[in-house]
Amino acid sequence: MEKDKIFFYKGSPITFQKGNGVMVNATEMAKPFGKRPVKWLELPSTKEFLAALTEVRKSDIALVQTDKGGVNGGGGTWMHEDVALVCSLALSRVRYLVQRPYQRVGGNTRERRERTITK
Repeated sequence: MEKDKIFFYKGSPITFQKGNGVMVNATEMAKPFGKRPVKWLELPSTKEFLAALTEVRKSDIALVQTDKGGVNGGGGTWMHEDVALVCSLALSRVRYLVQRPYQRVGGNTRERRERTITK
């Protein structure tokens, strides 16, 4: 796996891991909004979305992973980039509107996102 990339949003770090796909630390992503990703994951609409995405993707890559932290933290909820993008809608509609133009079906959208993450 490549080295983690850390980006900052409103002064808060958000870690991205690139391997077979890009995983985003959703716990860090939600922190500037005073929210927790577990609440979004508990929603029936989220469960329905994840089930549909799993069926369509037919991939071995986990869409959501939860790491338990120790006494000093270190845990967190990690989401595949596709899931993190949809979760960002629940965090902030403004953020979603900014990201939306890069989410087209087909074309070189993934290529554009990977260039952003690897720079």
